[in-house]
Amino acid sequence: MKSKLLLLVIFSLYFVTSKSQVNIDFIEKIQNYKEVIEIVHTDIFANDYLNPATFNIKTYMEMYPAIKIRRKNYIFDYQYFDNFLDGKPYIYVKKKNFNLMKHINKMADVRNLEEKERFNFINMCLYSFLEDPLYRAKKNIYPMNTEEGYLQYLYFYEFGELFALKWHANYKKKYVISRKQEIEEIINQCAEHQQFADTVSDTEQILRREISYCDTDALQQFLLQDSIISIQFNPDNAIIKWLEFERRGVFGRTYKIMRTHPYQIELIDEKRLVEIENLPLY
Repeated sequence: MKSKLLLLVIFSLYFVTSKSQVNIDFIEKIQNYKEVIEIVHTDIFANDYLNPATFNIKTYMEMYPAIKIRRKNYIFDYQYFDNFLDGKPYIYVKKKNFNLMKHINKMADVRNLEEKERFNFINMCLYSFLEDPLYRAKKNIYPMNTEEGYLQYLYFYEFGELFALKWHANYKKKYVISRKQEIEEIINQCAEHQQFADTVSDTEQILRREISYCDTDALQQFLLQDSIISIQFNPDNAIIKWLEFERRGVFGRTYKIMRTHPYQIELIDEKRLVEIENLPLY
């Protein structure tokens, strides 16, 4: 009896570890893919676009096998929207044979517009379509009823379009920390910064500092966990906790996702663990 119980415990621990590794692998794979996507720059009267050699919408969405489109016979597509001062991709859903730019250009044709007017009209129509919840992908998906489903659903909703960002759009850039090694590196940087702060004048600190606050104890707690991405699967909801890195620093964030339509996502806890100043756009 004892040996059977021991085997059951070992199996359970292995299953949890395997699940955690699947989640980590998903985050790392998709974030690595996004990092190499390139923007092709054009002239002033044409939108920048994504290099098709570095981004394919079908390939990208196949990285989210545990989320599905709610609308029957619809597929994923995308459009890179360039607003001159910023630019970002929008992922939307459509019927298979629908061509968005062909549709908008037909609307512009009947108006017989000058080049600048036509450009502005097309951009206005394009932006209106891409922001419409009827077509926005993150408003038209649902998760499979598994831990992976809710993790992928949350990641896509919060991070799915945050790649190939242009200029001011980079203020929104963020990513999920997936490796303990990265947390260790952040802790080391915090320690180096403190050592630097203790040895220079106030003026030098103002001119040179980047890290202004670091909750080392909280970061250490993430290192003690089996996985730095935790999922609590409840009857009515899924609770997901992870670390996010953005321009303002490192945040511990906890989300609650309801397990019934419309699968509402709520940020239920947030704490800034590292505060960063003067981080340049990237």
